Amino acid sequence: MGTTLTIEDDVGGPLCQEMQRKGMNLKPAVNRFPGSGLKQAPQSPGKSFTVKPIRMEFSPDGQMDSIGRLLERLEGAERK
Repeated sequence: MGTTLTIEDDVGGPLCQEMQRKGMNLKPAVNRFPGSGLKQAPQSPGKSFTVKPIRMEFSPDGQMDSIGRLLERLEGAERK
């Protein structure tokens, strides 16, 4: 797969140092190091949450089945 890659300085500096140390070219380094970093990335569980539903009483046309129609009615057709 071919692509254009922009490497930020905070990543590019250490990547270039590692390339020089190991005698690697850019392509193998880019293919190797991000993958190894992803494998070592700690898995932190996300904070759990509970959605508390509320009853919505307001609707200009008495229906709440289409958020698009509701927004168009409240904000006008030009909202897009």
